[in-house]
Amino acid sequence: MTDPEPQRGLPTPLGALVLAAGAASRYGSPKALAPWRGKPMLQHTLDALAPLAPVTLVLGANADRIRESIRVTGAIVTHDDWSEGLASSIRAGLDALERVRPPHAAILIALGDQPTITRDDYTALISTWHDHPDKIVAARHGEVRGAPCIFPRKFFGLLQTLRGDRGARALIERERAQVIDVEIAAARFDVDTPADLRALENTSGH
Repeated sequence: MTDPEPQRGLPTPLGALVLAAGAASRYGSPKALAPWRGKPMLQHTLDALAPLAPVTLVLGANADRIRESIRVTGAIVTHDDWSEGLASSIRAGLDALERVRPPHAAILIALGDQPTITRDDYTALISTWHDHPDKIVAARHGEVRGAPCIFPRKFFGLLQTLRGDRGARALIERERAQVIDVEIAAARFDVDTPADLRALENTSGH
């Protein structure tokens, strides 16, 4: 584990929280390590974000195996209560980020099963947040809003109230008036099954 490099050119500190704690029961094996385009699926998300913001990775099921197989230029949080659902992983990541000094002004929440989201996509999200630092900034595809998304510090308390398998999308819909959308077509692709991953290979442009 290494300390993240200082952020360059950002007016206020932004941290990235990558969630990859679930058991991937529908996949049948640790999907974070599923090979895609020459490296584990999770590695694509980590590599896209690493130059943009310090990354905190939340692991749970299969944490040791995943940790041994990926490269992270940031902190790893092992979340023992991952079976409580996605919301508990967000809370565990937030708890870790709250110990960082200076404190983050906002966090970018990303999922480890969206390997087609590019560095340019994340950059567009961050640039929009720079323009609207007091707003939630969320990826949108069609009528769906969700991860990746950025939450300013004033929403951290509300994120901590999430429970079960409801992720940040629940809060985005609840606080719709506070949300700025960024169209990210790749956000519609997440991987739950081996068939999903095969479909990515067969999708034009991915």
